Amino acid sequence: MSATKPHVLLLGAGPTHIYTLARWLERRPSDLTLTLLTPHLSPITGYLIADWVAGHLSLEDCRVPLDATLQTLGVQWIQGRCTGLDANRRLVRHNNASFSDLSYDVVSIDTGTSVDVSTLEDLLPGARGRVLPMRPLDSFAQLWPQVENLANQRTVHLAVVGSDTLAVEMALAVEIKMRQLGASSTVTLVSGRDGLLWGYPARLQKQAHKLLAQRGIHCIAQRCVAVDDGQIYLDTGLRLQCDLPLVSTPHQPAPWVKHSGAMLDDKGFFATNGHGQSVSHPSLFATGHSLGALASGERPLNDTVSMQGETLAHNLPALVRQQALVPPRTAPASRIRLNTGDRRLMGNAGKVFALSRLAWLRQQRQLRRFIDVLVKAKARQP
Repeated sequence: MSATKPHVLLLGAGPTHIYTLARWLERRPSDLTLTLLTPHLSPITGYLIADWVAGHLSLEDCRVPLDATLQTLGVQWIQGRCTGLDANRRLVRHNNASFSDLSYDVVSIDTGTSVDVSTLEDLLPGARGRVLPMRPLDSFAQLWPQVENLANQRTVHLAVVGSDTLAVEMALAVEIKMRQLGASSTVTLVSGRDGLLWGYPARLQKQAHKLLAQRGIHCIAQRCVAVDDGQIYLDTGLRLQCDLPLVSTPHQPAPWVKHSGAMLDDKGFFATNGHGQSVSHPSLFATGHSLGALASGERPLNDTVSMQGETLAHNLPALVRQQALVPPRTAPASRIRLNTGDRRLMGNAGKVFALSRLAWLRQQRQLRRFIDVLVKAKARQP
């Protein structure tokens, strides 16, 4: 470890890192030098993006401002993205020309989903310049207003490609928005061969299918295999008229991960132990989509994410202090909350799934309280 204050470097302002920073407000690690490398200081939370698309919230209402929290904790913000990691030399390269490579004692990676254009083109030939990826959320938010403008001018045929919660929520929110615009546009959900919400309870899948049908959203359990101007191709040979596919991009490791020198799993993500720590380089931690996690990774109030953030807030200082690390606490049975775009949530009480306006209001209040803690940040002394 360094002779000066050990340097803990956070790569990305993903939901686990946001929760880690919130926990540090309760117990500030004053014996560490802290740096955050991320392109945005107000990341968008996935819980609210559908409400923005549906026209219920402003985009600013969907952001989690971190300025006050970083200032209170004394965290240095470097605006930029990681472009390379040398786990053996403990160096991070980035795209901010004002700073040299960043050395670290401990690095934690929560950079979210990476969308590599060439990889997306390999998955969906013809995708380059013809699709709107829904991740990263900030990039999607920059381009979505152009879709609204197009729908204001003429009828558009939109297809949401994906089967996860983001794809379902976006299809429902887009349908609401098209109705608000008075557009006679169509929305289709192309879910793939595994079907809608694969891996989720069958009751949720059934209720989601029912709601999509009620809202006039056609769900096609076929795989999109290529994109062309004005149409997409399905694996059965059928073609679907489509002005713009909104693609729920698969979770992919960033291109620089494979060159990091750290051990990777069979999907190309960092291989970690029960502490979220690299099995080959103990000074490296990875979490969320940096591990290919499929849970609601953009959502800072997800039970699992919250507990990962709590654990990380302990383990990063503990490693440099040569103290024992702790595994994440086991999250209780997760409550499933699906935003239906109409100020309701489809959620479960045990095995029963129902639509609830009250659940949506409660979630809004919970998010506002969490964000207020960060906006009005005051750190307790250790």
